[in-house]
Amino acid sequence: MTAVTQQNLADQGITQFTDLVSRVPGLHLSEDNTQSTFTIRGISSSTSADTTSATAGIYIDDFPLYDTWFRFASPDIHLFDVERIEVLRGPQGTLYGATSLSGSVRIITNKPDLDAFGASFEGTGSSTDGGRGNYEANGMVNIPLIDGELGIRAVAYARGEGGYIDNLYRGSDVNGQQSYGGRFMIDAHPAADWNILWTFMIQHDVHDDQDATYYYPPPGQTDMDFNSVLPTRIESDLFVSTLAVDKKLGADDINVTATVGYDQSNNV
Repeated sequence: MTAVTQQNLADQGITQFTDLVSRVPGLHLSEDNTQSTFTIRGISSSTSADTTSATAGIYIDDFPLYDTWFRFASPDIHLFDVERIEVLRGPQGTLYGATSLSGSVRIITNKPDLDAFGASFEGTGSSTDGGRGNYEANGMVNIPLIDGELGIRAVAYARGEGGYIDNLYRGSDVNGQQSYGGRFMIDAHPAADWNILWTFMIQHDVHDDQDATYYYPPPGQTDMDFNSVLPTRIESDLFVSTLAVDKKLGADDINVTATVGYDQSNNV
């Protein structure tokens, strides 16, 4: 297992999956518009273009973000306010199911601190030669509502990458990208041996234009004309809600944890 800690993420400026893969041996990332596909140690599978089953699962804490059949279900999660990232080399089928032949990638988020208020913010800006500007902004606030018993933690983030490709029909810098979202957590300790954590997460991704091939252009237009006139804007929405209940049994530090959740990923 390889673990990248929060301090490592901050020191190396890792905020997205493309930054992560260069720091973890054996981890490979394939990007498809607003979606990302991991493989570990080169183990992959392929059936057809739209039904390539994943071989490395992606998890937010203990909840999977990968669909077991269609590959278009793993957005590039922002790696802000993350305790650590674990890369477990496979097979990991015993613990992580069907999409873990080559391994699993777990994003362990920071949980609410029930004893102290906290907040943080970071932002960056840059420019692209011959293109538009880029930006990234991340913020977190942690509020204990009842000391030691109840607290909330909220995270918000936004990222924009300016385009740099000019299109003769639609103007300049058409291939920009935008992404924004956040997480909200409520952590409750109603008794010494109980812990209840509810997490809500959303993320919206937009790619303004992508290269594509259309085999049947309208009458009177060539393939090149048709590909240039028609924008290939792609949007992706992710919604995740989980409830984790942890119960300590007896004096032997035996814990039983149950996690239930719902996620929805849409592409337009």
